[in-house]
Amino acid sequence: MPRIPRSIVSRFLVLPSLLLLALALPVAPAPGQPLTDAVRQQGYVHAGDTTYFVFDAGLYGVRPERVVVTGPFRSWDGNMDLPAWQLRPRDGGVWVLAVPNPGYRSLAPGTPFKYRIDDGIWLDPPAGAPNAEGGNLVFLHGVTPPTLKAEIAGPRAVWADVSGDGVTRPLDPAAYRLTNARGDVIPLAAVLPNTATRTLLVPAFDLDWRRVYYLELPDQGLKALVRRDPRFRTLYSDLPLGATMNEDASET
Repeated sequence: MPRIPRSIVSRFLVLPSLLLLALALPVAPAPGQPLTDAVRQQGYVHAGDTTYFVFDAGLYGVRPERVVVTGPFRSWDGNMDLPAWQLRPRDGGVWVLAVPNPGYRSLAPGTPFKYRIDDGIWLDPPAGAPNAEGGNLVFLHGVTPPTLKAEIAGPRAVWADVSGDGVTRPLDPAAYRLTNARGDVIPLAAVLPNTATRTLLVPAFDLDWRRVYYLELPDQGLKALVRRDPRFRTLYSDLPLGATMNEDASET
């Protein structure tokens, strides 16, 4: 039987390995909306639970070999070799990186970021970027993030504050989910509006201010620990303030 040259054997062994490696490399998915001029200038687009960093080389007047994004979400790390923050090239000189960002837990509104290319060259925002500030681009510039705050005001009273852009303050008790530390649901008897954002929730039975409770708005992805601070703010005593001292003020 004729012997097959080692070089040919090696070639056939290496090619499948390279193919598997290429298939395993992550490919940045297309953003959930068109890459308009505004998206290219602001350097990102947010769709669903994902933030897509978008770098248009033409706007910066460069032809990079690699592009990374950095900011406080990675402690402004200067490492150019971390795959998690490297953008992938697409057609037309555009580079894209998809970052899971449900509930803005990875990148909060107002987070600054910056692009670096090749061996670490820092790039200032392109001219006309609507979200440029202090030499950086800003994620969701000028947007107030949605928040939910809650606190016990009494055995059957929980104050809830819902605020932020794009959120609504529901008045239907079914829209809220009040639970204890074990996850047991505590039904609400009523929801009473107080101000544009502040609402009084009336539990169906007494709460114990010494226990831990959580309040959620499941449809809006918001959850908060029900704080107990008001309990201490409303404590009072009918005893007179001050102290009684003896004649020489040596004892009280």
